Amino acid sequence: EITSFSPQAMELLLAYDFQGNVRELENLVERAVILSSGSEIEQGEWLPDLRVSTRGVETPTLEQLQRDHILERLRARSGNIGLVAKDLGISRTTLWRRMKEYEIETRAPGRFDVAQ
Repeated sequence: EITSFSPQAMELLLAYDFQGNVRELENLVERAVILSSGSEIEQGEWLPDLRVSTRGVETPTLEQLQRDHILERLRARSGNIGLVAKDLGISRTTLWRRMKEYEIETRAPGRFDVAQ
C-alpha cells in the first residue's frame, strides 16, 4: 500500500510541466504505484527525466526546425540544391518552395540570406 511520495520525487513532479495535463499525471502516478516496492514512491525508472522544467523555455516550431535543417544541409552541400533535396528526401521543386516559404535565398554557392 502506497502512502506517500519521497520529497525528491515530489520535487521533480512539481517542477515538471505536464503537457498532457491530468491524464499524463494520472498515468505517471499509476505507473509509479505499479513499479514501487515500498510504501513510499521513490524517484525511479517510472519517472521520466524531469530534472529540467520546460516552463519558460521556448520550444521551436516545426517550421523553425525545418528551416534550420534546410540551412544546415545547404551549408553542408555548398548550396547544391539537387544534393540537398536528395538528402532531405524531397524534390527540388519542393525544396525551392520551402526555401521561398522560409525566406531563404541563395546568393552564391555556400552563401545564403535569411530574412529576419
